[in-house]
Amino acid sequence: MNILIQNQNQKQKCNQFRIIIINPTFIGIRDFQLFLINRSLDDRCFDNNINPFDGCFSNNYDCIQGCGFCIKGICYDCMVGWEFNEQIGICIPYCGDAIITFNEECDDGNENIYDGCHKCKYSCHHNCKKCEYGKCLECLIEYELDFHKNQCIPKCLDGIILYQEICDDDNRIQFDGCYKCQKSCQIECLFCSSNQCYLCQKGCQLQEYQCIQICGDGQLAILSNEQCDDLENSYCTNCKYQCDPFCVICDKFNNCDICQSPLINIDGKCLPVCGDNVVTPLFEQCDDGNDILYDGCYQCEYQCSYGCIKCEKDNHCVQCQNSQFFLDTQSFQCKTLQSYIEIKPEVDENINIQCSQNQAFFNNQCINLCGNGMFTSYFQLFVSPLFLTSQINNYENKA
Repeated sequence: MNILIQNQNQKQKCNQFRIIIINPTFIGIRDFQLFLINRSLDDRCFDNNINPFDGCFSNNYDCIQGCGFCIKGICYDCMVGWEFNEQIGICIPYCGDAIITFNEECDDGNENIYDGCHKCKYSCHHNCKKCEYGKCLECLIEYELDFHKNQCIPKCLDGIILYQEICDDDNRIQFDGCYKCQKSCQIECLFCSSNQCYLCQKGCQLQEYQCIQICGDGQLAILSNEQCDDLENSYCTNCKYQCDPFCVICDKFNNCDICQSPLINIDGKCLPVCGDNVVTPLFEQCDDGNDILYDGCYQCEYQCSYGCIKCEKDNHCVQCQNSQFFLDTQSFQCKTLQSYIEIKPEVDENINIQCSQNQAFFNNQCINLCGNGMFTSYFQLFVSPLFLTSQINNYENKA
């Protein structure tokens, strides 16, 4: 890095010196002045050391640290940002002039504590836990860092009133007396001071510095929770529109605007959505998400299976139609009689089997018609005499 210093009298060429930076890759230069004067033998001095800025350096008189004008090592005037101490005869940095000199880390020109610089030394801000070069990196508990102001500010909405907070009600509700940890007026108040109201809006009365809504005065309070104030309106009760059940917001004609979930608004009425697989109590018995008949649920109402005239929960049938169906006790479903008809094997025509009234003859056997409301206690077997005689003769021949 090359630095050029121009002579004040402009008669000589500029002086130049070079700084070679090895490590690190940056350098900081404090304030300095360069004096170019002709030396004489009378300017020789000997202090037996090589310390600069002590009045004698390299056997020549020089100025002390911070001195702007000296004669033979004696300072008569200090540089800008320095002041002369007559007792010890040296120049010392002047802290508080907003000029960084000598061993000053900083100089913000004030005596404020916790502003990042105090007595020309870096300091942490108020409520700062960790800082570097006057900038806060981490705040104390219950505080958060404001990066724009480089300050630790109280955490609003934690219910704890701290520095710079007037109130903290732990919510974000406006017009409740405290908003963003500062006092606020009611929404009905037109003029307030120190959280005390002195003038209310139309429809409210001032009582003890608070705006009170008067329900029933026929005046709708502006920006209030009054929806109506009309005694002649049958839908208005206690200054609220009386909506139908499951309606959140409705108009003065009782037409619903917003319904409770999962109901939807259909022409101003709150109705369920049949077929969405969501059972809405008081409206739907079931909802299987389809329109299939006889699967237990149809149009969001319980329905018995095909052929069943009486069923219980889970579509378990307990009684089938009399003539064409019978109850399958394993599946609890009604089956058609023809579904059990199979190809009959050859049967001796001499055998005549007659089943009871509540039975059907299938596959050479009598089957009870369970589920038709009739009880079966017995069945009758009729055999022709000719068949019985032939069976006896066969038995005797074998014997």
